[in-house]
Parts: sequence; C-alpha cells; structure tokens
Amino acid sequence: MKTLLKFSLLSILAIIGFTSCEEDLGGGGSGGGGTTVSDPSTLLLTETGFVSFDATVMPGESFSVRLQAEQGDSPLGVLTITEDGSNVDLTRISIDGVAASSNPIVLFGTDKDGFTADITIVAQSGESTNNYAFIVADEEGNTSTETVTITTESIVMVTPPTILVEGSGMAMVTPGSIFGLPVNVSNVTTPLATIGVLQDGQYMDADRLWFDDITIQFPTNPATLPPSDANGFMRTIFLRVHADSGVRTYTVELTDEAGETYTKDVTLETGTSVTILDGVLFNRAGPAGTGGLDLDDGMSVGSADARAEIKDEGIDGGPISSNWIRQISGANGASLKHIFEGQGGLPDNFDFDNVTTSQQVASLWDNGVPFVDTNADGDPVSLRVETGDIFSVMANNKFYLLRVAAINETVDNNQDNYMIDIRF
Repeated sequence: MKTLLKFSLLSILAIIGFTSCEEDLGGGGSGGGGTTVSDPSTLLLTETGFVSFDATVMPGESFSVRLQAEQGDSPLGVLTITEDGSNVDLTRISIDGVAASSNPIVLFGTDKDGFTADITIVAQSGESTNNYAFIVADEEGNTSTETVTITTESIVMVTPPTILVEGSGMAMVTPGSIFGLPVNVSNVTTPLATIGVLQDGQYMDADRLWFDDITIQFPTNPATLPPSDANGFMRTIFLRVHADSGVRTYTVELTDEAGETYTKDVTLETGTSVTILDGVLFNRAGPAGTGGLDLDDGMSVGSADARAEIKDEGIDGGPISSNWIRQISGANGASLKHIFEGQGGLPDNFDFDNVTTSQQVASLWDNGVPFVDTNADGDPVSLRVETGDIFSVMANNKFYLLRVAAINETVDNNQDNYMIDIRF
C-alpha cells in the first residue's frame, strides 16, 4: 500500500484558524458548543481493468478494484473485505499483487493516513450474485464502506461446425434447373438437428429441395436431419433454382440441439438457355460453297460467304490422301481462341456439356488461349484440329462455343469435314 494524502502545514494552520474563530464566536471558555468528528472516507476509482460498481464474470474468475481511502480525525486502523456479510477467505485475496496474510488487514505506517490499493479477489464459485464490501475503520471505530455486486455466469464457448460447399461463390446455371450443392459438414461439437435452405433470406418451398438423391424430397423446410448425420455429413443438396434470369443467394442453414444456427451462402446466377446446333464444316478445297460455316444456323456455306463465322484452311498441295491441313480460322472479322482444360483459369474437369447459358458462353471468351500460328495472309489459325477440341468464337459482339464432335477424312477426294457442336 502507499500513502495517497498527507496533511500539509497549510491544512493544519487552516484547522487551527477555524477552531479559534469557533471559540471566539462562542464567547470563550470551554463550556461552548460540541466537537464534530470526521469519519474516514473511501472511493472505488473508475479505471480500465477495475470494477467500481458491478460486473459479471465466470465462476472462480478474479476481479479487481482500486480502493482509495483517507483518514478522518483518527488514523486508519483496519481494512475488512466481506462477501454477503462474511469475511472473504484470505486465500482469495491479493493486494498490490501480494497474497493477503489476513482479513481483516491491519494497517501500518503511512497507510494509516491514507492509501490507494489494487485489490484482486477470486469470485464465488457457482452461478450467483454476491455483494462484496470494502470496509475501512479508523482507530476510533468509525467506518467507511464501498461495495460492488459480482454476478457469476458460466459462459459456454460455442465452436461452430465447419461447413464447406463445393464451388462456393458464383455459379452460372440454367433458369429453373435442378442444381446440386455438395455439402461437407465437420467439427461438430453439439449434435445437429435440422437443415434448411433459403433463397434470398426466405425458406424455399420444400418441393424444390432434395436430400442427397433426386428421389428424396425434403418433407419440410427446415427438415430434421437423419440421426446418422447429427455429428457431421457429406451430402449433396439438390435444389431447383429460380426460373427467371438474375443472381440469387442460396443459404444452407444448420441448427444444433442447443438451438444455435450456422449458415453457408452460395450465389447462383441464371441466364438465357443456350441454343444448341450441329454443323458440318468441310475442307475448303472440297465441294464449292462448303468451306465455311454459319454458326447461327449450322449451315455449310462458302469460306468467303458473308454468313460464315469460321472457315477451314484447306490443303497443303500434297497427295489427296494426306493434303488436308486440318486448321480453322475466323471469317468476316470473327476471332477464335482455343479452350483448354486447366488453362486460362479453367478447371481440369471443364465440361462442354455443362455450359448451359449464353452468359457462360460469353464468359468463356476470357478463358480462351489465342491462336499463335498464322496463314499465308497473316490471319491467325488454329493448331491442327483434333476430335474433342473446343473453341470460343467472337463475331460481331456475339459469342459461340464449339466442340469438334468428329473428324471425317477421305483418301480419294477433298470432301473431308468436321462435325461440330455449336452453342450460343
């Protein structure tokens, strides 16, 4: 403990002066009015890390107060700390970082004039609300008391489960189609009870939801989880997405047996369903009027026809059986790019058949790999075309996606051709 206040010489002189005036006004002698006794004073300081009124802590957790005391007419004698009227066990008390050796605590030296002390107490065990009093008494038995109210509550730390949704983020889907969300839930601390799915914050109709199999419909939304999934699961939640074009947020919601709720969001965008066509692109050196392809209707046209978006590059002048160079290029200002799995930001498992909207077709242009070879005219041309090759085409601000479904080569004429799947 340390001394907070000491009387100065000025204070002593002021007291003497006050006493003299009082005697003169009373007419002199010792038979005048009575004497006023000044009790000790105390204050709990309001500072960061210290309790000055009330607080809530965990059972058995420590709390601290900063107590300031000043003597009155009589030197300070003892400090007593009580809990609901009974002295706190000294093993629960430390003062200025030192374990208390007694309670009440006898004051010595300059502490008898006044002190400021940091008092730390281990709170009551169990959950309750108790009153702690800090009673300072002087040598004449006069007291001053400060109290705090301490409530103890057990705080349950809730650790949320880990919810992973494969492909979380933005996905493009066909309006009104059924889309699968692979959901992996692990690190469950409290058994799970229900699962729900929301669209833009509203629970979806249960008839738009299926649990792990397109034949197992949600009976309600939310629905009760199977007991086998209470501690985690890997399931696919199938949902029928919104029928109009636009972006919607879908939320997988899990609730545990304690009523705690955990969520994971997925954003799905629907667009215009693609137009699907089949076309045939012939060897440019073959039948007249068939070296180009109109991607808007899948019809073979001449390589110089204004309707063509792509054209074949023809032959190299060698024997008919092997002269087809099997390269393609853009026509009438159209541009082409290769689409390679695992390149240009595409996943290794990119699937042409999963492209179902015009918006997806357009977005794939940015994933394409530009042609690097050129023909005699300096126009970019593809690599040698193989079955399964995929191309992105931009013509007049319109986008197409092509897949070479088959390649038919002839050995005695130049009627070689590509069978092409078209989407736009």
